Amino acid sequence: MFDGTTEKLPFSTEQFDIVLVSWQLEFAADMEAALGDILRVTRKNISSRILVIQGAPDNEFIRFLNTTSGLPNARHQGYLLHFAKEYFARHGFGKAAVSHIKAHHAFPDEDISKRCRAGIDLLARNMVSVIDKEELFSRLELHFRGSEHAIGHNMAMLDVRLTAN
Repeated sequence: MFDGTTEKLPFSTEQFDIVLVSWQLEFAADMEAALGDILRVTRKNISSRILVIQGAPDNEFIRFLNTTSGLPNARHQGYLLHFAKEYFARHGFGKAAVSHIKAHHAFPDEDISKRCRAGIDLLARNMVSVIDKEELFSRLELHFRGSEHAIGHNMAMLDVRLTAN
C-alpha cells in the first residue's frame, strides 16, 4: 500500500518478486507508464508474478456505478485487463492466466429501504457528486426486492509470469 500514482511507484527497481495491483488501473492517467513502472519494481526471475485485480464482467457494483453516475464508461474493466496482459507479454511476462474471484457486499437488514440507503452510502463513497442517488435508490430497490441481501462485487485477476526462454 502506498500513497501516490501507479505511474510513479515509490519503490526501488526490481524490489519485489510478487506485485499485487488491486483496483488501480482505472485511475492511471497513462496506462503504459503505470504498467511500465509496475514492471520496473518487479524482479525478473522465474518465480516473479504480477497480479492485477479489476472488476469481472458480472460485477453488479460496477454496473450500478456505471448506470447511475454521469461518468463515461471509457475505462472498461475487461479492456484494462486485456491491455495489461498484452503490455506485459510484450515485455517478457507472457505466461498469463485469468481467474474469477467471487465477492459481494452484504446488506443483512430486512428493511429494503435501509438496505438501499446502506448501498447508496457504499456506492457513493468516492463519487458523491456524480451519483444520481434517486436513480440509484430505485435500482437498488428493484435489486433487493426478492431475497437479495448482497451486491455482487466479483473480480477478475490477471496473473502474469515471465515467459521461459
